[in-house]
Amino acid sequence: MEPMEVLRSASSYTAEAYGTSDRYGTVTPAKPPTW
Repeated sequence: MEPMEVLRSASSYTAEAYGTSDRYGTVTPAKPPTW
């Protein structure tokens, strides 16, 4: 798989698991990451 594909899959899986995602499909924690 392509690196971005893996990243996207991981993001989608995590977002789905937590039931929370921003408009990019990534997890949105209570406190935003510093990176």
